[in-house]
Amino acid sequence: MPTALFTKKELDIVGSRNSFHAFPESVKLVGGHKVDVAAVITKTISFEEVPALVSDIAAHPGNYLKVVALL
Repeated sequence: MPTALFTKKELDIVGSRNSFHAFPESVKLVGGHKVDVAAVITKTISFEEVPALVSDIAAHPGNYLKVVALL
């Protein structure tokens, strides 16, 4: 990943590390359609679209709950 680009664009990348043991079960539940995540995903975008969307989120934060950026 181009980490220098994250710094240049002043992006905050948020991850999770404390629940690693729960990831396999979570992926299984989501993949098996046992958990409906569609209700919380506001938008799915490409990685290249992130900078423009960050600007829109800053201008209209109430329009977004969870955005998925595909790498």
